[in-house]
Amino acid sequence: MPHSSGGGSNSGGSHGGYHRSSGGSSYRSHSDSYNRRRRRSQRYVYYRNNIPKFFETDSVFKPGFSIAKMLVCILFLAVGVFMISKAIPHVPKYSDRSIIVRDEVNVISDKKAVISELEEFQEKTGITPAIITIPNETWMNGYTSLERYAYYRYLAEFSDEMHWLIVYSQPDFKQEKRMYWYWEGMQGDNTDGVLTSSDTSRFNTVFNSYLGSNESFDDAVIKSFAYITDNISMSPDPIDLIIPVAVLFFAVILTIITIYKSIKYRNASPAPLENDLSAAYSSSVPYSGGYNPANARSTAYTGNDNSSGYSDEMPSLDAIPSAPHHAPAERSVNCQYCGCSFTDKYSRCPFCNAKR
Repeated sequence: MPHSSGGGSNSGGSHGGYHRSSGGSSYRSHSDSYNRRRRRSQRYVYYRNNIPKFFETDSVFKPGFSIAKMLVCILFLAVGVFMISKAIPHVPKYSDRSIIVRDEVNVISDKKAVISELEEFQEKTGITPAIITIPNETWMNGYTSLERYAYYRYLAEFSDEMHWLIVYSQPDFKQEKRMYWYWEGMQGDNTDGVLTSSDTSRFNTVFNSYLGSNESFDDAVIKSFAYITDNISMSPDPIDLIIPVAVLFFAVILTIITIYKSIKYRNASPAPLENDLSAAYSSSVPYSGGYNPANARSTAYTGNDNSSGYSDEMPSLDAIPSAPHHAPAERSVNCQYCGCSFTDKYSRCPFCNAKR
């Protein structure tokens, strides 16, 4: 619905439109019991060049594309594009672009000159201005204020939100000096992207100044609209673009990360238990004989196993492959992730690629 862009009177006072704002406080509660019920992390495995890669996640992991995650990305992208479009000054296209100048109190002597200046403003901004003059009695006898009259006059004249209406009133008789004059601006909601509150405030100041100096109404309108046409900006304010650009940048990064992870982990599956690791490696890493770290525990130890799964006896020397006499002794280490043994010359586990 249209709203006031400000006005004035012969007392020099002026006012501006207002916008409602609402605020509130939010309260977030956090339950300590949630931390106690947190899901245990789950290890997953995927293969790259026939080499298993392990990763952990605290949530339930589903490989492939997630519809919910993609919808969130699309939502953020849409919000970012919408915010940028709102920050760029523009008025939606519309068919009714006829400029209205109705002089019901006979104060306009050069109507063509007034319309010509209003066309300059329309050409630059895309907003169609309108000037209507009325006697004071027109609104004083049936309305509580000129602002209220201008509101209903806007609804009667226009069916869109792309006009800027200036309603001017004075006594319905000739006078040496302009006395008891009032005026009110009423702008459609779709003009807010161009005709900001700072723009209307500057226009109100200039228009009141010309009317107060007893300029003719024609000159006051022409000079005031010439001023606002020259000073209104059709370029976005860099400050207004900070948040929209940040939101769009975040949305693009989130989308890229989501798509990348969906492709990278599309074939991931829960990692096998440690007892099943030998089966996992045998299907991915060719075995050419000799020492296999995946089944080192089962071949290197003999005897009765205790409750912990390790032998109480010394391993058989036949089960340990002998190193060449010329090779220096190498120390074996166990991978903390997959449990396999390998020599300490490797900085990463040759089976799961985990860093030591």
